[in-house]
This record gives sequence, C-alpha cells and structure tokens, in this order.
Amino acid sequence: MARSDAVLPARFGSEFADEHELDNAVRTKAPELARGLKLVGGCVEYGFRVLGGDGAAENASGGLSGRDYMRTRLAEQKARRQLAEALHEPLARLSRASARFGGASSDVLQSAYLVSRQDIAAFGEHVRRLEAVHDDLTIICTGPWPPYTFAANGERDE
Repeated sequence: MARSDAVLPARFGSEFADEHELDNAVRTKAPELARGLKLVGGCVEYGFRVLGGDGAAENASGGLSGRDYMRTRLAEQKARRQLAEALHEPLARLSRASARFGGASSDVLQSAYLVSRQDIAAFGEHVRRLEAVHDDLTIICTGPWPPYTFAANGERDE
C-alpha cells in the first residue's frame, strides 16, 4: 500500500491464460475501477466502534410496569441514536466518505471512515477528544487500513 496512492481489492484466485485475457478482463471493468481508484486515492480507512453500558430499563425492569418499561426503552433507544449521530457526524465531516453498520445490540456506533492522508492527524485528534468527553463509553478506533469498505471495484459475489 505504501507504494501506491490507491488500492482496490481483487478476487483471489482469478486466473488468466495470457496477458491478452487479463487485459480484456480489466478493460471491461475499467470505468468501475477508475471510479473506485478516484474515490480511495490518497486515503486510508479507519474502523470505529463505540460500546455503551446497559440501559436503565434493563437494570430496573423488575420495578416497572410494562408500559413504563417500554417508554423507558424507547427513550433509551432515541438517546442512543442521538449519541451515535453526535459521535458520527464530526468524524464523517473529516472524511471523504463514511459507512455505518448495524453492529451488535451493545454497539452505540459501528462505522468506517475514508480519511485523506492529509487529514489523518485531525481525525486522530478528534477521536482522542471524543474519548476524553465520553469516558463512560468504550471507543475503539482501528487503522489505518486499505480502504476496502469504500472500494467499489466491480467485483460481485457470484
């Protein structure tokens, strides 16, 4: 990755009889490859996961009526969505692209960010600020990685 400005994943085990066959295979996907390379060029990927504690409704469910339990759960879910958005948006603004994933039920946020190499320091600093402000959460940031989440290269599972 260090030698190239952009990396796209390739299907492992593809074989070509000769250079002409390889050239034809690449030529048919050239527009998609060009779009993918343009998007990821000069960027790396960071993974981001935020874990939160158990909600109050789970901890106090024995003393609540069914209606109160459901209201508490709905309020907790709304608060978790708002927290996830508050964590995600500033990182997304520092990124060329971002993707959010479902994650486990204990995840407040699971996402990936396509970060320009020139913005890596600012991205890392913002993650550190989030960790300081939200010391009640477990924040996991991994990377830099090749930007595979964002590499639409024309390969499709068959």
